[in-house]
Amino acid sequence: MTRKPPYQIPLAFYLGEPSTGPLKTVGGTPFSKLVTLWIPRQFLTSSDADVEAFVEDVNEKLAKRRGYVLWDGQILFTPLKMSDSIELVYEGHNTLDAPPYRPWGELEREYFGLKNPYQMIEDYLDYTESCISARILEPYLFANERISAILHGRKDNYYFYCQCHQADVVYTTAHRLVCMGCGAMHAVLRQPLAFRPKRVLTAQEWSDFFDDDGTRREEEIDLSILDFREVESIEMLWTTENWENAKHEFVFFARSSPEEIAEAIRGTERDPSVFLEAGWTAVPTSPPPALQVVGNSVDVDLMENAGHSIAEGVASYLAARKISDKLVTSVPQLFKGIELLLKSKLQELDARGLQDQPNTPTVLKRLAGKGVALRPDELMTLQRLRRWRNDLQHGTATFNHRAGLSTCRSAIILLDRFSQLELGLWLGDVVPADDWYMLLKIPEIATGADAVVARLLDPIRQNPDATISDCPRCCRETLIRPHRKMGAQCIRCGYVPVLKGET
Repeated sequence: MTRKPPYQIPLAFYLGEPSTGPLKTVGGTPFSKLVTLWIPRQFLTSSDADVEAFVEDVNEKLAKRRGYVLWDGQILFTPLKMSDSIELVYEGHNTLDAPPYRPWGELEREYFGLKNPYQMIEDYLDYTESCISARILEPYLFANERISAILHGRKDNYYFYCQCHQADVVYTTAHRLVCMGCGAMHAVLRQPLAFRPKRVLTAQEWSDFFDDDGTRREEEIDLSILDFREVESIEMLWTTENWENAKHEFVFFARSSPEEIAEAIRGTERDPSVFLEAGWTAVPTSPPPALQVVGNSVDVDLMENAGHSIAEGVASYLAARKISDKLVTSVPQLFKGIELLLKSKLQELDARGLQDQPNTPTVLKRLAGKGVALRPDELMTLQRLRRWRNDLQHGTATFNHRAGLSTCRSAIILLDRFSQLELGLWLGDVVPADDWYMLLKIPEIATGADAVVARLLDPIRQNPDATISDCPRCCRETLIRPHRKMGAQCIRCGYVPVLKGET
């Protein structure tokens, strides 16, 4: 019953309403790209830029050369329009170090169908640090190009994320690596990979299957997975900054120690505590496509299964204080949580103890034979939960509202005591912070929490980088800031302070 590291959990942080993601249109070319173009000083004034004239200049180069190699190696094929949501970033006339010339030989000409696209190095003395960003409608895939596999770090147990923060990079029939989240090209392999894809998709089919509002997002689909190691060191015809940066981040996060990762993300956007303390809200995002299609997408062990049931059972118990029907969920989930923890303990004591799939009374008997037994009042609570659970599972159920609340409360106390004493675990690690704070009003839960927190504080006090202060919510000296660059959180009740003036 432990949480995964924050950098493994797909989350988005926002102030107010969450972002709707990349713009999409109906029909025609349903994908948009965000491109950045640096402005030559001839289009700048002392405090502004003639964006319209600059856009016209870019389009003239496109018309003449048929392609424009952007600073990051992306290639612009589509002319700009003043209606393309253009934003100006004015940084004055300081000279920009233009990217070096990218070799453009016969192989590049043949692959891209461009004789000699424009490159910024041709006017390297003219470019400034001022730029525009424009969102243009441009296909993510070439004509007749199809998606044949999802790029995924299966052997490294880590998803491959584009710089747009989406793990939507795919391998195509044109032997390219392309992000279907933002449209960025990552790389072109010099030679196609020798494999037969399970299925190929058009860009629109990808959108239908994997966009949050896709019309087929809940249909089963079998796609090939391309492991990152198969292309990590392969010879490339063309690479972009997206590929180089994403590759570097993948290697670091997939193959570094937890300590190295914690040090690297401290005080950066990779550290969720920074966003939370600044008043942002975390929202879950859709699972990466690779997770959605692999056979073991949902893979939980006994303890993880118990954690999910306990969290849901607690949430329903708290809601049942005002909505009686919530007990219909709380009772079976809390029983399941207890049952799974008992089985976990038996498995710990006897590796063969669960082979015959024993029921709860048998598990209790076997545990008692090994010196682990519930108290008489806990057995009564478990028996009542089991009876009600059976009634709910097999037909009708009738019980008193207050009896239901009392029994669920006793079950949560049982779970807290047993998990700490017998398994060395803590309910505070799996119950959401706001629900956990409500549980702390139960004296037995509060006493157990204080004992756990006392043990947790000892090593924190030895850390010279950490600070400990009073929590304004639970009124104890348990608000921990592990490092001055990190956000703070109460290790007892989960409270996260919001810095004034940061929102």
